[in-house]
Amino acid sequence: MIRRLSIGFFFVVVITACLQGQETVHLEEHLQERVASLSEEEGLADGGQDWERLMRLRRRLDLNRIDPVEMGDLLGLTPLQVQAFESYRRLVGPMVDGLELQAVPGWDEATVRRVLPWVYVAAHPSLPTLLHNQWQAGVHTILCQSSLQSSHLQEQKEAVQRGQPFLGSPVRLLLRYGFVYDRKIRWGITLEKDPGEPLLAQKPAAGFDMLAAHVAWKGSGVIRTLVLGDFQVNLGQGLVMWQGMAYRKTSDAMLIMRQGEVFRPHTGTDELRFQRGFALEVGRGRWQLAMFASTRGLDAHRVTDTGSGQPAYVSSLLTTGLHRTPRELQQRQALGLSGIGGRLTYHHRRGRIAFNGWGGRYSLPWRKEPSMYNLFAMSGLHFSNMSAEVGYSLHNMYLFGEVAVNGCGGVAYIQGAMASLHPRLDLAWLHRRISPRYHTLYGNAFTEGAEPTNEVGSYLGISLRLPLGCKVDAWLDAFRFPWLRYQVDRPSRGQSALLQVSWLPDKRTDIFLRWMRESKGQHAVGVSGPMREVLAFTRSAMRFQYSHRPGPAWLVRVRVEGTTVRAGQMPEHGFASHLDLQYRPISCRWRWMARLAYYETGGYSSRIYGFENDVPYRNVQSVYHGRGFRCYGIAEWRGGRQISCAAKWGITLRGKTQGMDIRVQMLLVLGSEGGAVARRD
Repeated sequence: MIRRLSIGFFFVVVITACLQGQETVHLEEHLQERVASLSEEEGLADGGQDWERLMRLRRRLDLNRIDPVEMGDLLGLTPLQVQAFESYRRLVGPMVDGLELQAVPGWDEATVRRVLPWVYVAAHPSLPTLLHNQWQAGVHTILCQSSLQSSHLQEQKEAVQRGQPFLGSPVRLLLRYGFVYDRKIRWGITLEKDPGEPLLAQKPAAGFDMLAAHVAWKGSGVIRTLVLGDFQVNLGQGLVMWQGMAYRKTSDAMLIMRQGEVFRPHTGTDELRFQRGFALEVGRGRWQLAMFASTRGLDAHRVTDTGSGQPAYVSSLLTTGLHRTPRELQQRQALGLSGIGGRLTYHHRRGRIAFNGWGGRYSLPWRKEPSMYNLFAMSGLHFSNMSAEVGYSLHNMYLFGEVAVNGCGGVAYIQGAMASLHPRLDLAWLHRRISPRYHTLYGNAFTEGAEPTNEVGSYLGISLRLPLGCKVDAWLDAFRFPWLRYQVDRPSRGQSALLQVSWLPDKRTDIFLRWMRESKGQHAVGVSGPMREVLAFTRSAMRFQYSHRPGPAWLVRVRVEGTTVRAGQMPEHGFASHLDLQYRPISCRWRWMARLAYYETGGYSSRIYGFENDVPYRNVQSVYHGRGFRCYGIAEWRGGRQISCAAKWGITLRGKTQGMDIRVQMLLVLGSEGGAVARRD
């Protein structure tokens, strides 16, 4: 293991010596790195977040008009940076130039340079000029994407051998259309066919299997937001509902608080985490009321009554979104869900207080399989969740918290604080206590587990900005689970920690070293019985990454990563190394990206997750286990701001097996974009 890491570091040194040492990391790369640091239980976004950013950042953000929370969500700012920007703008009044961001407390040079291309300060035009700009602001955007992977061909072949062939081709198709008029009026539609699903077939799968559509209006008067169709709802700190993108423990120690718009049109391909109906947000003075109503079907496993032959109850939800066989089609939208909810908020000069809630009923009772693990699981026909949330800014500190209760009497609360102790030092603290009886269908809070239930824990994070472009992020999280969990037959506890040192020696170079360790309970493998022994499962990982821009068009990135896993047995090691090359010339319509990766792990337990670039507005995370090579190339052609085409070809070699994937995409933009257009180059 030491020898492999030494070879990797030597490889980095050689690459560095060959380079001649304009821009810092682009916004897209910054957000991709943040997504890549998500825990493996969370996975990746379905592309809706990137598409949403494309639609709303087609034109730059006016610093004097944009909502701070919305800007932080779009540009990847931490909650503390958002609060500092809001306080600064309230204190000094309207900004006169974008460079004034350098005076915002807590904003370092790297953050300002990353944000500047996407913002501007608008002048005060005459009424005819204003009307003309509004008329010119409407933009139609169309995206077509198709992909094929050898793994899907293999699955198709295995399905035929089992006597259950897939009804459709192994090709994945995605179509997106969106219209935006000055961020006020928008509508769009998303169509997707997964590999193996039929296209233009007979009911119940006529046309594309997945269809999402919306019409939305956003204003600044009494009616703030109106959405008809498919949308996502974000309430509080995720204890009641949070269907949008949310981070848990990442390399940014200050990302502990949920922030985002209450309602957002659903533009992704996730077939579970969205609502279908209408959403309305109104406000007057310091009061703001958001309410929604939804009715839709969920994929579920129905259990049939042996006497009547009719569905009796539902034992589990299906989250894959795949409908490739007659059996999977029978489970499509097998469970009806109807609900209403909302949020009442009172805004104060220094904070806010809000009340959140939603409830409804299922078309069939929910009854999980009887086991000790499911003793407190969600059940019944009806559900409800309510919470009270508070946020308060006190000098250089921001306090927040949420207390929630469900219809079964389960209680959960989260409380946290973020403080800027020094212009170079930030501190974050969060404590949560969630009862095993507390459950919610769409919860997504800052927890260790994938769902906010059965957990008690405390988190402490620190971010230190040192001179000469050096930054240190560190956090420690200790948690315990009072009741049984999946694959853990006893109450257990654990802890995780991270230390990352980042260094920006100049505008062209970015270096970081990250160490992470996690320990939690896991049942002993190969042992049966109602109460199996719980062992300490420990994973340690070390990552070194070096990025350099030899010129305005080139980017070279080298990454070396090693991991060690222990679970009551001999340790298992894993190793992976990446070499990324990107060529994005400003004066040329073509852009190229490529990667060569080598990995070697002792087994699946020591697997390494490798984040990959892909065609625009799509993210991929590969799982490396065993021993092999992975390489891919991406080519993108841009015909001005109206049309772009991209293609990706990748191959994986592991022993005698070989995997291949191909993806092509076309993006078409129609309409004049008048006003301040964002500079993406």
